[in-house]
Amino acid sequence: MKILDLGCGVGGRSKYLSKVGKVTGVDISAKNIETAKQKYPEIDFRVMSAENLSFEKDFFDRIYAYDVLEHVDNLDKTMGEIRRVLKSGGKLQVDIPYWRSEKILLKLKSDYFKEIGHKRIFASGEMPNKLKEKSFKVLRTRRKKFYQNIFWIIEFWRGKDIADEVGGVVSQTAFDVFLQNILIFFTPELFQTKAKYFFPIWIITLPIGKLFDLIFPKTIEILAEKL
Repeated sequence: MKILDLGCGVGGRSKYLSKVGKVTGVDISAKNIETAKQKYPEIDFRVMSAENLSFEKDFFDRIYAYDVLEHVDNLDKTMGEIRRVLKSGGKLQVDIPYWRSEKILLKLKSDYFKEIGHKRIFASGEMPNKLKEKSFKVLRTRRKKFYQNIFWIIEFWRGKDIADEVGGVVSQTAFDVFLQNILIFFTPELFQTKAKYFFPIWIITLPIGKLFDLIFPKTIEILAEKL
């Protein structure tokens, strides 16, 4: 299975996706791609804009665009390129910020969009409608990552700045790392870390996390199929 990791960053997600297929990771940042190649030399990484993908038509079986579409300048052109390089019947998964969370974070920190590199807020239902316009069938939507809202609310209250589009913290301290490690107990990502071997407090924290994902998500995940 041919997989495109669109906006791959420094390659960690591409490495994870390589367990299920042959991955090509692309990112507009040459610095990110250089780091990704050093960390995961077995994966094909390329510097490329999401608005101009240099692949043949109907090339990929799956495309993943995690936290990418809010960054692009021309959304329609990007969506057209995604559709062009995805096979008929191929699956597209996009993660976009939840509109209400974005507005709250903007109120707490006026420079939030500038620091994180976001260009737009997706209105409720906007992305599913956009996918339907591009002849995709929406298969599933899911709310997730409430813990990121909690993390940034605390960090903004502490006067912290966002370091880059990946979401790092400027002048990271031991408290920042501690906060991240605590919050991961409320998310399924826990099982991708060694913390899963600790006393199973996740029996309590995971249901709490799922509840807050419904109420106050940071991200909306949409799975769609190209018709």
